Amino acid sequence: MNRRNFLTLSCKLCTLSGSALSFSFLLNSCSSILTYKVTASSNIISVPLTAFGPEETKKIIRTEDMKYDILLLNLPLKEPYAILMKCTHIENRIFVTNTGFSCNLHGSRFLTDGSVVQGPATEPLQRFKVLRNENSLDIYLT
Repeated sequence: MNRRNFLTLSCKLCTLSGSALSFSFLLNSCSSILTYKVTASSNIISVPLTAFGPEETKKIIRTEDMKYDILLLNLPLKEPYAILMKCTHIENRIFVTNTGFSCNLHGSRFLTDGSVVQGPATEPLQRFKVLRNENSLDIYLT
């Protein structure tokens, strides 16, 4: 095989493997977590408990004011909490996976509590305090 053919083949294989990797991240991001659109008021996002289905424990929260979504977790027998879906390595959107979160830019992975599993990120994801009220879960953005 001459040099030109080798380089052409190498470029095609590299492109193909990159496309496959990107596609696998897209598949990981596909999930049954529903998105709830809401408006923040005074740095508080209020999500009605009725927004959660009977077996639903996670909800993606989207506001027009914020660049990144928030994952709200309302787990049985645990205090609710929320995580900003922004990678701490380089500001990039992260995706929910079966085991936590993944950043498709450089491969950082995080557990559902926001802790780093795999770098290059070294800092955990930003968490927000959530208070459960009689009718809602209130996410405090400060």
